[in-house]
Amino acid sequence: MDQIRQKYLEVFERAMGQIMQRSMRSFWQYTKEQGLSMTQMVALRHIHYNQDCNISQISEELGVTAAASSQLLDRLVQQGLIARRENPNDRRHKQLVLTEKGIFIFSPALSSISRSIQSHFESITSLSRTCSPSLASSAVCESRSLTRV
Repeated sequence: MDQIRQKYLEVFERAMGQIMQRSMRSFWQYTKEQGLSMTQMVALRHIHYNQDCNISQISEELGVTAAASSQLLDRLVQQGLIARRENPNDRRHKQLVLTEKGIFIFSPALSSISRSIQSHFESITSLSRTCSPSLASSAVCESRSLTRV
């Protein structure tokens, strides 16, 4: 049983690696087409998923200083992709939000990743149908065929 479990984990890791590689390739290509850096796109992604976040949170996400993230965010503000708004609970702090243009630019990036993941999932589903009804069974089927060799 441990051998089957190990094989399942190997198949799962390989599938996840392929999903990540394909989705990141699409994401990176779209980012370049928009004339943005990957760091800028990661900042947009963080702002999208963490509405009303602040500069400190962006700094943490990117692993850079507050000054470096402030410069990055200034460029995104100048490009009209994000806006700094006053925090209603503390006027000394600013919240970051995507503008309409930012949403327009970022939404296709999400769609690109989703399409890539969906495509890979469909190929996994197709493979599992030829072997058995579930992905887990697919891994077991593959591990059984490998142990017979």
